[in-house]
Amino acid sequence: MTPTRFFLITKGLLWLIWPCAVAAAPATFGQAVAAVTMLEWLLVALLSTLAGVTALFIRISAVLNEAPPEQVIKPIRYMWLLVCTQMFGSWLAGVCGFFIASHFGMAGLLVGFWVPMCAFGGAKLLELAYNKFVKSKFDSLT
Repeated sequence: MTPTRFFLITKGLLWLIWPCAVAAAPATFGQAVAAVTMLEWLLVALLSTLAGVTALFIRISAVLNEAPPEQVIKPIRYMWLLVCTQMFGSWLAGVCGFFIASHFGMAGLLVGFWVPMCAFGGAKLLELAYNKFVKSKFDSLT
């Protein structure tokens, strides 16, 4: 399967799933989201973003360190895709971690630790998936 075909299929599935998710969201998340304050949303967003950026910098550092010292460092191909996978993975995992912490009644300081750890783990997990499935397909094109 070519990368272009993979992205077209993924995009089509997302467009098909989106209306169902929007229709089901008030019924499933309405009660949980109503109890969350704006300050909590901001903290989850901030902590998830910090964890995602940290994972992204670690990834970029690894790419820069892989190059031999005497060579010119090649630019990272498809940087936008790498950044998107890191940040969206981080945000999604951070929000999921927050809801898990809320469900189990974790204390505020423990939530402040749990959310970035989940966000960092989610970003690294999607990075591994990117390296295994997507990057190899793009590298085979050239």
